[in-house]
Amino acid sequence: MTVVERARPAMGSLFRLRLLGDDADHLEAVAEAALDEIERIERLLSWRDARSEVARINREATARPVLVDFELAAILAQCQEAEAATDGYLDLAAAARAELRETGRLWEFDAERRLIRFTCPGVRLDFGAYGKGYALDCAAAELRSFGITQALLDGGTSSVLALGTDEFGNPWPVGMRNPFAARPDAKTTWPHELGQLRLTDLALSSSAALDAGLSHSADHDMLNPRTGEPIADPSAYTVVAADGATAEVLSTALCAMGSAAAEAYTKERTNDLLAAAVAIVRFDPPQDADGSPHLTPLLVRRPGVLV
Repeated sequence: MTVVERARPAMGSLFRLRLLGDDADHLEAVAEAALDEIERIERLLSWRDARSEVARINREATARPVLVDFELAAILAQCQEAEAATDGYLDLAAAARAELRETGRLWEFDAERRLIRFTCPGVRLDFGAYGKGYALDCAAAELRSFGITQALLDGGTSSVLALGTDEFGNPWPVGMRNPFAARPDAKTTWPHELGQLRLTDLALSSSAALDAGLSHSADHDMLNPRTGEPIADPSAYTVVAADGATAEVLSTALCAMGSAAAEAYTKERTNDLLAAAVAIVRFDPPQDADGSPHLTPLLVRRPGVLV
């Protein structure tokens, strides 16, 4: 068994690949192709890159409907469905909504004609709640197309996708870091890992509103897309799902909902988005000065995933 590891910065993170197989030269070439694919997705979805398709939409969609290519049309349609499935808590225009103080619909997409338009000036689409997961999905598809069936891909500590098993034939072990250990009020006695996952052909995404409740600054990790205000309820979620995009969307939306609404959503709602989820874990801040953070499983559909 040969192991090849490669890494490359993209989307504000360091993407790392660990590929297993028998031919080192083949693994190295495929790893570079997968990293190239991640870079391609960054160029497609980055609103900061003036050459990207999304940047073109942000420039032109206020003045007139903009025709998008087939890949981005599929992405917009998926995000539109996810927005409906999460009751609007996934919002590609959340940052612009906060700046504009708008609560209505900010963008409209005609999937049949592949046309998108903004409903008012100042709207900006941001795929930060979707892009890393989708990039991992595309990289995994690239690996599979070249016959790679065992690999671990991660886009920083918050997004991971596992193909097959590790070099010992076991599900890939992935630790769940304690998100609250990074807060200003963290204690040195708090554990830095609150649990582990075992992943085989699954993806995970973690999202956190770390500074919720610690300050009144508008410069928070996440915003409530319904109100445009910073999230007041400190919370963090890890979602394991069949694909990276679904995991990314759900972890972000649940974090934006707040603890009570998110728990009710996972227990009471039925939709395609939740059907693709294998496990949902909430990380809770300590309840008292002497306590430590802990995790609460809200959903576990596959025994052995959460250990």
